[in-house]
Amino acid sequence: MVIILLINFTQVVLFQIPSIPQDLKHSLATIIPVVGSLFITIQQKLAWQTKSKKAKKSTALYSNLLKHIEHRIEIIEHGVVIDDVIELWNLSLLKEVEEVPAILVTY
Repeated sequence: MVIILLINFTQVVLFQIPSIPQDLKHSLATIIPVVGSLFITIQQKLAWQTKSKKAKKSTALYSNLLKHIEHRIEIIEHGVVIDDVIELWNLSLLKEVEEVPAILVTY
């Protein structure tokens, strides 16, 4: 988004400079918006905002999983037997597959 604003600002500034020839201004009036829309298209194609939201959800998932596991380890260190460790592990793997985004996969 910042890049688009900079491109638009550059266009406004260039058109205010009187020493730039009129032909060049006409060319820039065509080229600069195309470059701006190219950046918008790339941002939408790569879905950076969507992937960012998914990554935040994954971070929350791993944070909760870490707290849960730390709690389990503390209980085990005090001598309590936990018999559902395999079930806990399988559930965590299923949750990971469901909620963790494939960040490196581009569309």
